[in-house]
Amino acid sequence: MLEIKIYGSKCATTDFYKEYFEGLFIDEGIKANFEIIQDADKMELMGLDIGCMYGYCPGCNNAHLDLKENEKYVPAIVVNDKILYHSFFPKKDVALEIVRTLK
Repeated sequence: MLEIKIYGSKCATTDFYKEYFEGLFIDEGIKANFEIIQDADKMELMGLDIGCMYGYCPGCNNAHLDLKENEKYVPAIVVNDKILYHSFFPKKDVALEIVRTLK
């Protein structure tokens, strides 16, 4: 069974991100355990930053439009300590591609 970690800030989007991927895994018949990681120190160890601004949510798909090569932001999906996707909320076709690579 796969161990999936969803790294994200303390917001409803992180919960939705987890539920979104859980549903895709179920639809694809892949068994996985999911865990949400919201600890900033653990994010830093993975090379992830929180792009959220205190008191203002720029939105996951708008906050990092000019992403540099070495920048990685939450939300992120991590399998076996490998970041599969980060910085944006993926469209369904991209999310399905990510999930299907794990079959």
